[in-house]
Amino acid sequence: MPNTDYSQTYVGRDIFAAIWALSILAALSNSCKITLPFDKDYMSFVENKRKAISKILDLVASFTGLSKQVMDLAESEAPWNFVPKKNYNYYDADSLNAELSITSGTRGYTEYNYDDMDNLRLGLERSINAQLVKLFDTLLQGRFCFNSDKECSCSLLIIDIFAEVEILLGECVQPNKNFLLTNIFSKWRKEHEVSENVNSDDMYIKWVGEKAKEIANSIR
Repeated sequence: MPNTDYSQTYVGRDIFAAIWALSILAALSNSCKITLPFDKDYMSFVENKRKAISKILDLVASFTGLSKQVMDLAESEAPWNFVPKKNYNYYDADSLNAELSITSGTRGYTEYNYDDMDNLRLGLERSINAQLVKLFDTLLQGRFCFNSDKECSCSLLIIDIFAEVEILLGECVQPNKNFLLTNIFSKWRKEHEVSENVNSDDMYIKWVGEKAKEIANSIR
């Protein structure tokens, strides 16, 4: 992938979309009762997690090497920025249903019962896991494409990002590290092994396989 502002914007928005999604999913997961529209409760949650969000974005910039112009989109296009402009009437049942349907990675539109927190948490857990996969996948894409120090060890930065994401997700959400290892790092390592067996010249597959191995060994 060429190192252009357009490419940075494309990858950056993918990373930010996962962070934005995790913020709304975490806000829902940490609610004892969902009151619709959910906007004011969401904004309150974001305000309480502002330090973790800022730290995540700082770490993303260090990890990927994305420009300040691109990183600024993480705030200017964030849902916590446009919700007040919608008069705190955006996250109604339909909007939340659409959010959960999209973030879960499944096809189709699902209607959720926001009075049934037990069943709702199952849907939220599925969506959170899918967005964690997306986040760490796109982070490595960004590092490979735009960070001049991409060959340096990145395990500590990944661990720091994961720690801040855990803070963002809150006490009611326990990210499944084994899930991450199985669905991200193991997949990359297998792709790397396959590329070696067939003498593939795909530099990204080779690089990401090695980084996946390094990171997985550090997180265990």
